[in-house]
Amino acid sequence: MKKELKSYTQGGIDTRLFKKWISDNLSDFTSKIYTKKDYDLLIQNPKDKDINKVILFTKKENLTPTVKALAAEFRDRIRFTIVSIPEAGKVNPELVTLQEEYEVTDLPKLILEETWDAEKEQILEQYRIHEFKQKDFKLDKLIKFLKPFARKTQKPEMPEIVEQKEQSSRKDTKLYSNINSYKEFES
Repeated sequence: MKKELKSYTQGGIDTRLFKKWISDNLSDFTSKIYTKKDYDLLIQNPKDKDINKVILFTKKENLTPTVKALAAEFRDRIRFTIVSIPEAGKVNPELVTLQEEYEVTDLPKLILEETWDAEKEQILEQYRIHEFKQKDFKLDKLIKFLKPFARKTQKPEMPEIVEQKEQSSRKDTKLYSNINSYKEFES
């Protein structure tokens, strides 16, 4: 989803503000998983087995610049999905089950589900799970980990995935506006 680029309006370079500006202006090439239905469409879709998928389990609602940069680097060569499991509040039990199925105990956790042999360029008969085991998510280390799993050619997202992303975006916008309305009401 293309964003409108906003000018950096701060006079001097404040590293914190500059990082925020970069993060706010980086396009987001990820999909979010809210339900089992989303998971089935984005990860288990039989029409999309010829591309590997990253599943990032995180407690954060907003993506870090590193994750956005990673998704941009491998756009249409590896699919990136986000499963947000907040520490407190309501958590969809389907997402907790998903977290248990992938044996995720610590967050964040980056899992790659390999359904496509990138070297032989063919669909695998049996999928494989790969886990990024390092604690710090450094961009260069993540790229090195994912590069062998990336398609050599791009595969655009299927229309139903694009539609799901648009619906997710509307959910996020609605949730954000509801939170802001609640905060304004509280004041």
